[in-house]
Amino acid sequence: MSKSVLIELQCFPTIPFFLEALKHDELLLEGQENYRKGTYRNRYHIAGPNGLQRLSIPLAGGKHQQQPIQEVGIAYGDNWQNQHWRSITAAYGRAPFFIHYEDEIKDVLFAKHKTLWSLSINALEVCLELMDLDLAWKISKTFEKIPSEVTSDYRNHFRPKIDENESKTAHIVQYPQVFPEKNGFIPNLSILDLIFCQGPQAGILLQKAALK
Repeated sequence: MSKSVLIELQCFPTIPFFLEALKHDELLLEGQENYRKGTYRNRYHIAGPNGLQRLSIPLAGGKHQQQPIQEVGIAYGDNWQNQHWRSITAAYGRAPFFIHYEDEIKDVLFAKHKTLWSLSINALEVCLELMDLDLAWKISKTFEKIPSEVTSDYRNHFRPKIDENESKTAHIVQYPQVFPEKNGFIPNLSILDLIFCQGPQAGILLQKAALK
């Protein structure tokens, strides 16, 4: 198996993102690419009262497709932070561990980061801390179209449109969600779903699943 895995930085990464990272010795975040639309780079999915809910971070003006990922700015004109937090509260207010972790997640959303990269790094660090996961990670220093043989290339492997139609993790990570009677089990969500629903067990579940 490759020692490291190369993945684009996601905003509140998906459960499959963490599973793949834990299967390797090191997570290498793609830090030298250009922004790409239609991905988890600026969006994350949660399980709301009415099913899958898609949340997106609005970006500052410009041609993001041509912009280095670490320079993509965040727009704050439409008060998206309050909108996201209302959605998260509606989705997880009744989750067993929401009261224990809500402050840390809210702090990430309302920190008013200048760039998408800064927000996403903050989100990754906080989520790892909340799950007590010792995951080795670093940022790539150069862009490699074809990485070395010791690195598995998972850039753009996890895509919203694909994940919504495939149950990649359904048979690997199963846990009680907040609205199972209405929505059934929704796989491939943001790690927020697992954290709020499972609390201290979230990291343990991921580590066990990564060994399968």
